[in-house]
Amino acid sequence: MRKTAFFISISIIILSFVLSFYFYPQLPETIASHWDSEGMVNGTMGSLGIFFIPVLLTFLFLLLIFLPKIDPMKKNIKDFSNYYDDFILVFNLFMFYTFSLTIVWNLGYSFNMTVGIMPGLSILFYFLGTMIPKTKRNYTIGVKTPWALESDIVWEKTSKFSGTLFKFIGLLCLFLMFFPEQSFILFFISLIILVPSIFVYSYLEYKKIKTSEKKH
Repeated sequence: MRKTAFFISISIIILSFVLSFYFYPQLPETIASHWDSEGMVNGTMGSLGIFFIPVLLTFLFLLLIFLPKIDPMKKNIKDFSNYYDDFILVFNLFMFYTFSLTIVWNLGYSFNMTVGIMPGLSILFYFLGTMIPKTKRNYTIGVKTPWALESDIVWEKTSKFSGTLFKFIGLLCLFLMFFPEQSFILFFISLIILVPSIFVYSYLEYKKIKTSEKKH
C-alpha cells in the first residue's frame, strides 16, 4: 500500500479512537445505533458502543490489506494497486464520516440520518464507479460474477457497465438529499435494479463470446 494512503488511513483510525475516548464521558448511557428508512432511531446500545465503529474500521482495514496477498490472481491486483489503495482510503473516510454523524446525533443534535448519510454514499459509489472499470480479474474486489471471473473480456465489459451504474447511483444519492421521505426507498430500489442488471449483462456478454467461439 502506498505510504501516503497508509498513513492517512492509520491517522483516520487513530482519530476515531481518540474521538471515542474524548466524547464517551459526554454521551448518555444509551446511545442511538440504528436508524430506520425515515432517518429516525430504531435501535440503541450502551454508550460503550461508540467504540464499535473504530474497532470495525481497524478490522476492515487490516482485512482489505490482507486479502490481496492470498488472492489467486494477486498479480492482476498489482496492475491497479493505486486504485485499490485509494479505495481503502475512501472507504475509511466513509466509515469515519458515518462515525462522526453517530457522535453528533448522540450529543443531542437531531437530524434526518438518512439524508445525512447520502453525501458519504454519493462519494463512495461514484468512486467505485470510477475504480471498477480499472480493475483486472481477481477475487478480492470488483464485480465478480461467475462469468466475469472466467474471461478477461467479460470482466472488462462487466466492469465498464457496472462503473456507469455505480456512478449513476452516486449522483442519485446527492439528488435524494432533497427528498428525505423518499430517499431511502429510492436508494434501495436503485440497488435492487443494479444487482440483477449487472448479472444479466455479464451473462449475456459471456454467452456472446461462447456463441462466437462455437461458430469459429
